[in-house]
Amino acid sequence: MPEEIKEKITPQEIRENTRDIRDIMHSNQLSAEQRTSLLADEFTRLEVQIATVLFAFSGIFWSSFSDNLGDFSLTAIFVMKISFSFALLSLIGSLTLGLLHLKSAEKFWDTVLHQRIIRLKQWNKVARKEVSFEQADAYHQGTAMEQGSILYSPSWTWIMQSIFLGISILLLYALAMVFLFAK
Repeated sequence: MPEEIKEKITPQEIRENTRDIRDIMHSNQLSAEQRTSLLADEFTRLEVQIATVLFAFSGIFWSSFSDNLGDFSLTAIFVMKISFSFALLSLIGSLTLGLLHLKSAEKFWDTVLHQRIIRLKQWNKVARKEVSFEQADAYHQGTAMEQGSILYSPSWTWIMQSIFLGISILLLYALAMVFLFAK
């Protein structure tokens, strides 16, 4: 910083500028956190909707599929039925894991909200002069869990949901192509 600027800025102005920068950075961080969470939840919901629609259409496909299996050998029919069953099981797994992921993410955010509320209550006590700044700061630090101990909503449910959905889509597509081109 140039010397002439250093001399013009008072320690109070430095503190105010620091607070302003901190507040702006914190606001941007919260905005990014909200956006990331929203996008992740929307992707999970989209996968749940795709699995639901596929599950509904598979019932329609099954009625047409089961009526026209006369041209295939018994082994081929058995393999196709097993594949179809596995595709439906994968769709059910995808639906279940997607809903589980959404519920665990909701539980995580409820925990974060509760943590922030108890911190805010402590800082409000400072404003009412019921506790000191140092006590509120110590309380805040104690509930912050130092970012390394924070429990995140598990990503394995989302990963498994995507895998199951992909397996079911591939199996249903393969069955549709075999059925379509067999005639």
